Amino acid sequence: MSQTIKFAYQGSVFEVGPTIEHSAYSSFPGFVQYETGYSYLQIQHNVRLLISWTNLSEQIPAISLAEVKQLGYLVEETCELKIIVAEALIKEYPSRWRQKMGVSWSEWLTRFDEDSTAIGIRADEIVHDGQYGTCLCDGSLYLLDKLDVHPMFRGQRIGLHLCRYVLNVMPKTDSDMIFLLAEPIDSKYENGNSNRITDINRLAEYYVAAGFRYVRVQPDGQILLEASGRDSQIQVNLAYITPGSASAVGIHSRYSAASSM
Repeated sequence: MSQTIKFAYQGSVFEVGPTIEHSAYSSFPGFVQYETGYSYLQIQHNVRLLISWTNLSEQIPAISLAEVKQLGYLVEETCELKIIVAEALIKEYPSRWRQKMGVSWSEWLTRFDEDSTAIGIRADEIVHDGQYGTCLCDGSLYLLDKLDVHPMFRGQRIGLHLCRYVLNVMPKTDSDMIFLLAEPIDSKYENGNSNRITDINRLAEYYVAAGFRYVRVQPDGQILLEASGRDSQIQVNLAYITPGSASAVGIHSRYSAASSM
């Protein structure tokens, strides 16, 4: 992650250190350990990038909460004021849960939604052809479901850094894999859809720069990408990638050709 985030206020730009908040949630009706034929749900992870009001007010002593809101920043008013910078939503499907149910990845994930169904099909391919050794035989399957940067902070490559953070932190073992389907997000932030990336090829190029690998173009036009827990580039490479590099140009051409097939 970048060490600082640019925060514009009253005609000046301040370099502020962010914090990361990671929470996980899942629910189980009943005592699942005593039941048979139970259909396990998923674990939902929410990774948020925040600026604490305490940290901000140390740099800008005369900062006004009302003015910050009026400028368009999103302030979470809990016990401690926080400014929302970005968030990533990740779904986790532990392999041991699938094994307890006695089903394939596709049989389990098809119970959720279309994106999960597509990922389940790819996961079965990986298990059966052994392309990545023992990947997905143990550990967990992760789906990066959404990556959303608040419009007030776009243009700082924050999304790229947050994506790399997710790739670096979520996989716990060499058997873990994380997937995504590149498509324009429907931002939850006010005016969040006004300056988002809508070109599928550019989105895929963006995620490859973060550490994902191209797999294929799906029948619905989405581009499927993946990364494994053993990938060295996501374990150690958290540096910026120069925009317009030769490799990025090649990636864009490849997606354009695949999309027209």
